[in-house]
Amino acid sequence: MAFVTKSVFHKLITYIKLKNDVEFISRPFFEENIYHKGQLHKFFNQYELKRLYAYKLLLEDQDSLSYFTFNEKKEDDYKFVFYKGGYLKYHLYKDCQALNSNFKDYHIPYEVQERGKELVNTYRGWFKTMKFKEKFERGEIDNFHIVNKYNNLFRKTHNLDKLNIDYTIAKEVLQSGKEYIDKDYDVKMFEDKLEQIISYRNSLCQGETLKFLAKVNYLRDKHDLEIISKFKELHEEHPRLFSSDFIKNYGISNAKTFWNQHYSLKTRVSTMLEEYFRWTFQFHNMNFDKLQLEDFGLRCCKFCSNIQQIKEN
Repeated sequence: MAFVTKSVFHKLITYIKLKNDVEFISRPFFEENIYHKGQLHKFFNQYELKRLYAYKLLLEDQDSLSYFTFNEKKEDDYKFVFYKGGYLKYHLYKDCQALNSNFKDYHIPYEVQERGKELVNTYRGWFKTMKFKEKFERGEIDNFHIVNKYNNLFRKTHNLDKLNIDYTIAKEVLQSGKEYIDKDYDVKMFEDKLEQIISYRNSLCQGETLKFLAKVNYLRDKHDLEIISKFKELHEEHPRLFSSDFIKNYGISNAKTFWNQHYSLKTRVSTMLEEYFRWTFQFHNMNFDKLQLEDFGLRCCKFCSNIQQIKEN
C-alpha cells in the first residue's frame, strides 16, 4: 500500500475532475454532501465548491479515484523560478527522507508571466545568475533585497512596472509528511469558530451590492485598469447594483481592502473544513492502492523506490 502527503493530496484535488462532473452545487447539495452548515455555501464560487466536494469524497472513499479523470503529468505553469511541472509523487515508507525536505521556490512576478514564456525564462536565468536562492537560504539577503534588485535592474531593462516593496518573492513548499492531527480534535471549538466567521461575514457583506462584490474577489490581485474594465461590465450586466461610476466613488483601494478581507475569511473556512475532513476520515492513517495511484498518474518517490529496491535485493 502507498500514501500521499497533505501537500500532494491538495494538488491532486486541484488537478482532478469528476468524470460525471456535478454541474452546479446548490446550497441543499452542499448541506447534504459537503457540510451541514448551509450558510458557508455563499462563501465560495462553484470552482471552490467542487474542490471541497472532491476533497471530502476522496477522503471518504479512496476507491472513488475511479470516479475522476486521469491525472497526467503537469506542465510548467510559469509561475515559479524552479518548479517546471512533473508528476505528483506517492510514498511507501513513513521514514522517507523526502518527507522532511521542505524547500523554497520563488514567485515570478505576475506582469512577467503576462508577457509570456520567453520573458519568464529570461527572468529565471537572471534570478539564477544573481544567485538569489543561495544567498537567500544562507541569510545573506532577504525578500526586500530581491524586490529592490528587481525594481532597479530587471524591470527597467524590460520596461515593467515596479513591484510593491512588500511583494512576497519566496514561497516555502511544505511536504507535510510529518503532520498529524490531534486525536482529541476539538469539534465544538471548530463549530464555534465557524459561527464567528459566518457572523463576521454577515456584518462585512451588508446589502446586495457587497454580497455580489464578494463573488469577484479574484480581482484583488488585478491591475487598476483591469478592475475598472470589469466594473464597466458589471454596470452593464447589473445596473441595479452597480452605477456607472460605482468604482470611482467606492474607490479601488476600498474594493481591494474588502476583497482581501473576504478572501481571508474564505481561505480560513476552507482550511478549517479540510482539516475537519482529514480528522474525520483519519487521513494520517490512510492508504491507497499503489497500482491505482500509478494508473491515475502518480509516480513513486525516488527515495522510497530506492529503499524498496534495497529491501528486495
